[in-house]
Amino acid sequence: MRLVGEDYRMIQYHMMIRLTELSERLHNLRTNEMAGLTRCLERLEGCKGRLTELFMNRKRNESYWELVSEVISKLMRLKKYAEMKSVSRKMIEYASESTELNKQLSATSRYFGLLPYGENNYWLTLTR
Repeated sequence: MRLVGEDYRMIQYHMMIRLTELSERLHNLRTNEMAGLTRCLERLEGCKGRLTELFMNRKRNESYWELVSEVISKLMRLKKYAEMKSVSRKMIEYASESTELNKQLSATSRYFGLLPYGENNYWLTLTR
């Protein structure tokens, strides 16, 4: 059990280093990479109870799990920001397309003063 405990502490130490480095570079990740990393870290966090029962080094353990939680929350914030940015970009594109369509329709309506409308050949006026 002692060797397993030593391995766990070594892995935990290296994971803390990697998580610290990763925390500094999260803003460079793409959305799908953020989603995958979030799933992995949440899965790791799900093992917290069982691992804490096995290995009792509380001080290092708590700082490790706090770092995992911090990285997860940072990922969630970045993911939410990226989604908001994507939605606003789509809204801007939609607004510009709508404006372009309105311009095209108004340009077309200048050429046609009257258009036939309905079965009884009523005339629709398009003047502004």
